[in-house]
Amino acid sequence: MKKIMIGIPSATGMIPLRVMSRLIQLDKPKDTFIDFGYVERLMIDKARNGMVQQCLMHKCDYLFFHDDDQIVPRDILVKLVELDKDIIGTPISSRNGKEELAVFDFKYNKINDFKGTQRVGGIGMGATLIKRSALEKIIDKYPAPFQFSTELEQQENGSEIVVEFSEDVNFCRRASELGLEVWCTDSVKPVLHIGLPMGYFYENGEYKAKLDLLS
Repeated sequence: MKKIMIGIPSATGMIPLRVMSRLIQLDKPKDTFIDFGYVERLMIDKARNGMVQQCLMHKCDYLFFHDDDQIVPRDILVKLVELDKDIIGTPISSRNGKEELAVFDFKYNKINDFKGTQRVGGIGMGATLIKRSALEKIIDKYPAPFQFSTELEQQENGSEIVVEFSEDVNFCRRASELGLEVWCTDSVKPVLHIGLPMGYFYENGEYKAKLDLLS
């Protein structure tokens, strides 16, 4: 039997009831056991690194990162496991109605018109499945694989600018460096990103909002 660990970073230590209600209802892939990893009141990079260690220590086959402000479709684990990728997530929209997605091309620019199932440069970890084999490969070189990074980038005119990478995009950069593939798919129902007072999601190339967060 395979094991999936659901890792939920939470700076406050409090996860909304409507989020947990959906997680309890998730469909399980065949012959799969689901467990939860939880590291509370830590910065996001340290929380993610702690969950990576938990996943490996407990010999889970997958780590599913789930942010504490997402409501995912019930079949998301089944669909992502079936796609059989090293790292695969869904296009997460911003939670304030701004038309941006946490999906990045190979130059780490945002892709705001994502469609299909594609290999990408990076994704946000709001609803992302990672194989244990991928984690083992990354952690062998980077014991703390999730880290914020600031680098100087050379421009065409010869000037340099400071570029900042979030902990999840930097993780994806490290994965690609080691020959692992990062994928994104909109083949699952959209993930709802809880905002106030609406929840936002991306479906069929359009940004949408709704009040009924659990439908």
